[in-house]
Amino acid sequence: MTVREFQGRGLTHSHGLFIMKPQDTPSNEQEVDKIIWAFYPDPEEFPELFNLVRTLMVHGPCDDSSDCHKKQGKCKHGFPFEFRDYTDITGKRPLYRRPNDGRGFYKNFKGKLISMDNRWVVPYNPVILLRYRGHVNIMYSPSTSACKYFYGYLLKGSYGNRVNVSIVQKNQNRPPGEPYDHDEVKEFKEMKHMGAYEAHYYIMAYSQAHMYPTVQVLPVYEEFKQTIIYVEGQEEVALERHEGSKLTAWFELNQRRGIHRGKLYTDVVKYYKYENNIWRPSNTHTIGRLSPLAATAFNSEPYHLRLLLCNRTDVTSFQDLRTVNGVVHETYKGSCAALNLIEDEGEIRLLMDELAFEQFPRLFRKTFAILLSNVNPINPGALWDEYKERLAEDYLHQIDDDEDLAFQLALRDILEVLQEFGKSLEDYNLPALDGIILTRHNRVIEDEPQQGALTMNEADALVAQLNEDQRTFFNAVINSVENRSNEKYFFLTGPGGTGKTFTYNLLIDYLLSRGR
Repeated sequence: MTVREFQGRGLTHSHGLFIMKPQDTPSNEQEVDKIIWAFYPDPEEFPELFNLVRTLMVHGPCDDSSDCHKKQGKCKHGFPFEFRDYTDITGKRPLYRRPNDGRGFYKNFKGKLISMDNRWVVPYNPVILLRYRGHVNIMYSPSTSACKYFYGYLLKGSYGNRVNVSIVQKNQNRPPGEPYDHDEVKEFKEMKHMGAYEAHYYIMAYSQAHMYPTVQVLPVYEEFKQTIIYVEGQEEVALERHEGSKLTAWFELNQRRGIHRGKLYTDVVKYYKYENNIWRPSNTHTIGRLSPLAATAFNSEPYHLRLLLCNRTDVTSFQDLRTVNGVVHETYKGSCAALNLIEDEGEIRLLMDELAFEQFPRLFRKTFAILLSNVNPINPGALWDEYKERLAEDYLHQIDDDEDLAFQLALRDILEVLQEFGKSLEDYNLPALDGIILTRHNRVIEDEPQQGALTMNEADALVAQLNEDQRTFFNAVINSVENRSNEKYFFLTGPGGTGKTFTYNLLIDYLLSRGR
């Protein structure tokens, strides 16, 4: 998959993600070393390549005042790396060979000469660098879990292509009683910033992204519950147009002999193409996927129907899908139980495995909390222990030296969703939040350092300084937090200088001092 991106100054560059076949994928460090270099080549043997690396593939130098140091207090790219005599691909990120061979050059940085040795070299491929003579960073991903980060980065859109415009300012002069003007589509068109190069690509209808092979999403629905989109007044036309579907056509296809027999629903797109409500033989290389469905109390049957489609072949009808060993079950869940597909909460782990692979950690945490609230697994603590690294994957990615803090931040996000359902971490035997560990979040994650949490005595002393109105608001919020009352939304207003910010900060400090 490749995506063309335009920078804020209008220049174009591309990002690419290439997934190799198993037989072509590097399987050890020696094979990776043949593809990716992170060191200077011999200047006598490869003088041209050495000059290209020196000119195009060196990071920095950088220090605390550099942009790459702003968020984490250190270079977000990891420079300068340590010298290494060998490549290591066993961890989350590959560590490339960077020998201490004395190669490099000196660079004047803020009045000091800095040795730009192999620790500062950006990984590259020598053949590609000689071919394109530009900055081409090559990275190796040792696991499939990193792929979703690549996809998110590739599809994030052009940097700087949105201009912040104050919607409030635009509505200041509207007549009293007139509706608030907030047209998102119109605002996107008005606020989009486009340079000459990007405009040229759109005018010439050049492709901005390319993905191969094609991924086709196959429908999953219960019998007589297919989703049909229609225009008002043309319902009959829409029904005729959707008389068949890819799923029912697959049922009909399984009644005939062919290469599709013995294969799953998702495999049909490898050999057939859907046209005019039937599957026709085709040589198009396509990957089939089923839409993800959560195993909730409201979505139980579609979820178990999908589970059957992922495990059964040669199915000829919805009834046949519910039939196991000659017995027609009333529900798809009953069929799954007869096939031992949901024994010992196996279906929940199948769902968790799929969500961990497909969803970003933030959405994965939210889905996990919803799953706890609706499905109520037998042992949610065991699920947390098994998937906590995937649930906190983004925090572990940002905070690579404090796993306890990363897990606490993930639990905090899960708790926020559970509280919407009137639940807590204790209800599911999940680890409690540790206020002491969470205070480390301020100096690790936030852009600006924050003051540490107050002690209980210090917080109580500040509470005594509240006036009557501040105390009323403070008590209402604390009562909602501690007693989990139905009051969840509070609004504090007043003229400037009346102590609103003081009250907000005191609420935070008071709760932190109690480990909340």
